[in-house]
Formats: sequence, C-alpha cells, structure tokens
Amino acid sequence: MYIPSKPAKYGVKVQFLADSSSFYVYNTYVYTGKGSDSYSLSEEDKKKPIPAQAVLRLCKPIYNSNHNVTTDNWYSSIELSEELKNKGLTTVGTLKKNKAVIPKEFLPNKNKPINSSMFGFTKECTLVSFVPKKNKAVVLYSTMHHDNTVNSETQKPEIIEYYNSTKSGVDSVDQKCSVYSCSWRTRRWPMAVFFHIVDMSAWNSCVIHQNQTGIRKQTRLDYLKGLAEQLNENNLKTRLYNTRLPRQLREIISEIIKVPSHPIDENAQDGKLPRDQRKYCHVCPSRLKRKTVYLCHSCAKPVCLACTKKICVQCAAKDRE
Repeated sequence: MYIPSKPAKYGVKVQFLADSSSFYVYNTYVYTGKGSDSYSLSEEDKKKPIPAQAVLRLCKPIYNSNHNVTTDNWYSSIELSEELKNKGLTTVGTLKKNKAVIPKEFLPNKNKPINSSMFGFTKECTLVSFVPKKNKAVVLYSTMHHDNTVNSETQKPEIIEYYNSTKSGVDSVDQKCSVYSCSWRTRRWPMAVFFHIVDMSAWNSCVIHQNQTGIRKQTRLDYLKGLAEQLNENNLKTRLYNTRLPRQLREIISEIIKVPSHPIDENAQDGKLPRDQRKYCHVCPSRLKRKTVYLCHSCAKPVCLACTKKICVQCAAKDRE
C-alpha cells in the first residue's frame, strides 16, 4: 500500500482488533486485495461497504460478548452500529461530515459557541456534536450511551471522553512494535509480514505474562531480553558441546547460559580422568595438542599442569567463599 500522509509511506496493510486498556491484539488479518475484507462473512454482510466488512470480520470472534467497539471515521457508520448492536456489541465512533445521516444542525457553524454540545437521540443510538474551536465541530455516535452527560470541568460530553480514552489501542500497538522490533531491512514483503507477526506475538505474550504474574514494573525491553534468552537456551546448549565450533565462541556461550563448556565426565575421580580417556587441555593452543588427565577443580574442564598453579587448601577455601 502507498499512503503519502503516513510517516512510513509504503507498507503492508494489516487490520487488527486491539484491547483499549492492555493493548492486547485479539484478532488480525493481512489485506491481500479485493475480497480479503469479506473473507468468512455471510453473503448478506458481503454486500455492505468495505470498512464495515473489515470491522465485522475482526469482531466475529467476540459476537454477543457485550463489548464495545471504538472506531474512527473511516470505519464508522450508522448501518455498522445497527449491525453490531444486533450481534451483541456496542459502538462508539466519529463520523465524517459528509454523511447524509447527520442533521444540518450538527455540522460546523460559526455562530455556535466554543465548548458547546448538541445531542440527538434515537431508540438505539445517540448523536453528539461538540465545538472544540470556532467554526469547527466533532460529530460522534454511540450505541453505548443514552444521555446527555457533560463533564463540568472539561465541558466535554461523556461520549467524547470515552472515545478519547479508548481510541488509541491500535496506534499504541504500532508504536510498541516499532520501538522494539525484530525486523530487518528487506525487500521481500512476506518476510516483512512475518517480522510484524513476531513483533505482535511478543507483545501479546508480554501482556499475558504481566497479567498472570502480576509483575507490572518489568519493562518491555527486559521482558524481550528474557524471552530471547529462553528461546535460544536449548540451541545454545546444543552448540556449546559442538567441538567443531571455535573455542572462544563456546566460552562466550558458556558465560551466557552459565553452563560449563565441557560436560562433566562421570568417569572422573578426585579431579582426574582415567589414563586411556585423556583430553586436550582447554587452555593451551589447539596446535600443541596437549592431552591431560587433570580437570579444573572449579569448572571441571581438562587442563594440563603447565596451565595450572599450585594452591594450598586454605587459599582454595577462601576463593570459594
């Protein structure tokens, strides 16, 4: 897609449904062209406008759950609100000024005072027009609110305050996924989609982890580091004992996962191996090919006498402390 008004003008269009408080991504799909918004919808729903098809497809798993769906003016319409109302969902959203259902009195007018509100009611829907600036008007509808409540301090209708508090779910997820992302620069769009799926999955797992453990002070960066370490732990352990890898690399892996770079030999007794099971010293250069029966008392790695120092029992005990 090419959208010149966006900071990233080129990209893959992804529609998704996110929670407004935890920003958990509940449902998503990739826009692949004409007909992708109406996938899995009924023949009757496929006749509706494309923005309404997108909302219906995303909200299908939460039908009859009494949740509220907040939409911007690209998705919003009175027809959509009525359809979702029949499916057990309420809606709050902004409306474009060119909608035929908006009465003329609700449109911008230079004679309207600033911070004034005008309400309209039907049996299922509430319409409100708020004037934030002179000759401006914001029009919203709601099937969740059924009164003309206005905040006495901000002078804003309750519908607008609720919309402002729940409208940033999708944008917040985009922001979080862009700050800490696993994506690489690539010209292959399937790879770009895969990286985005991994980013959203990592964010969802972070939300689940925080809710299950109750740890709210842990930053997302610390969580991602811990997640990366756990996902790589088994692979690192496999590579740790691969003798074909450079010794320096295996030492680094050993420090990361806190595991000796040489498996502890069960045949070792009192820090020594049997004569016929000697191993190469892990300190000497490999070109010397020095074999030894001695093992390091601390890390249990094979070490020759040329690479060791004599130390008394008392000093060894102090080092352990």
